[in-house]
Amino acid sequence: MDATNNNNGASKMTNQNVTAIKISTDNNCGITTKWYELDGKDMGTGYIFDKIVYGIAWTIDQYTIIDDENCPLTEGDHEWIAVKNSLNKKL
Repeated sequence: MDATNNNNGASKMTNQNVTAIKISTDNNCGITTKWYELDGKDMGTGYIFDKIVYGIAWTIDQYTIIDDENCPLTEGDHEWIAVKNSLNKKL
C-alpha cells in the first residue's frame, strides 16, 4: 500500500486499484471510528467501490467495519472482505 497526504490533510492510501481517503475520526463512548472513502475495484473479490464511505469502529481490543449509516457489515461477505483488503494496513 502506498500512503500520501492530499491538500486538506486527509491521508490517502491505495491498494492495487482501490483508493482510500481518510475523511474524519469520531470518538464516542470509548469507540473510535475512522471514516474512509473508497473508490475503485478490489482485486481479491472484484467488489467495486464508487466513492463509498466506510468506518472502522475500534474498541480497546477489536474493530468492526461499518457502513455510512453506522450499521456493521457482515463479517466474511464480499463487501466486508473488500473493505478489509482495502484498509488492511489500518486494521
